[in-house]
Amino acid sequence: MYNKQFFFSFPLSLLFSAGCTFGSIGDANAEKLTILQNLLSQTNGIRTNLQSQVVLYDDQADDSLGGFNLISNNITYAVTIQSSVLKIDSGSYRINPSNRLFGSVNANSSVSAKTHTPYTVPLDLPTTDPYGKSYSYIGSSVLNSFFTTNAQTDTGSAYNVPNLTSITDAPVGVVSLVSMSIQEWYWDLQIVRNGGSTIKLQIYLKPGTKTISPKCRIPADGARKLPVPIALQYSNIFKDRIYLSQTYTFLQTLFANYPGYIGSTSSLVVAEFSASDLYKILSDNLSTEDLVFFVPGCFPNVELR
Repeated sequence: MYNKQFFFSFPLSLLFSAGCTFGSIGDANAEKLTILQNLLSQTNGIRTNLQSQVVLYDDQADDSLGGFNLISNNITYAVTIQSSVLKIDSGSYRINPSNRLFGSVNANSSVSAKTHTPYTVPLDLPTTDPYGKSYSYIGSSVLNSFFTTNAQTDTGSAYNVPNLTSITDAPVGVVSLVSMSIQEWYWDLQIVRNGGSTIKLQIYLKPGTKTISPKCRIPADGARKLPVPIALQYSNIFKDRIYLSQTYTFLQTLFANYPGYIGSTSSLVVAEFSASDLYKILSDNLSTEDLVFFVPGCFPNVELR
């Protein structure tokens, strides 16, 4: 058994050309609808394989994934991870047709056809349709050693998540949505400001589902040579973020609002109902698209193969 891997394209102008009557005038519309239904049925029947690569890394081009420096207001903060556990519930793709024609046809009505940008919005279709389903690239996983180097990227050392799911029944098209459902992300770390003041922290995040709407074209077809890359740049959770001309800074807020923990042997607990100001900054950073969770190398006008 093998997957059929070829492309389908049918120009809209040929199908609905005013100069083509498809037989008698009375039957022309019905014949057009039949042809369109057959073409869409053929497209839905094509399947391909889709591989993935999920990597985690910080923003330092070095071999250490357990420590990194961040700068906020010209002050350097050294972050050292003692331990961390990332619990992933699931991760999946939505896929759109690569051709510009889709829609529903009803033999009792006129043709309903739409155009779309293929890699922006998943189609509103039932889950019984290949382009309405989600395709899993990772199942329930617990990552507790992701700051141990096992791979290299263009930016340096990384942790490559093992045991990803190979998708064997993906419809031919383009990836329109990447999602990851995170149950919990626990951190035990310390942060040193300007080589002096130190605060220890225990952080309990419950991120929920995070999504990426690709900014580039990511084909899912038989010509694809490389896995779809997905990155979690975890150092960016702690970075300053500017939104609507306002700066949200975890690092400055930490040392300004919790001076009692500077030099303490006790850890400051950051959770939904503890140090909630810090928790909100971290949660918002994690929810900001393309800051922590993104597709590397995916930029407008790029086809990522």
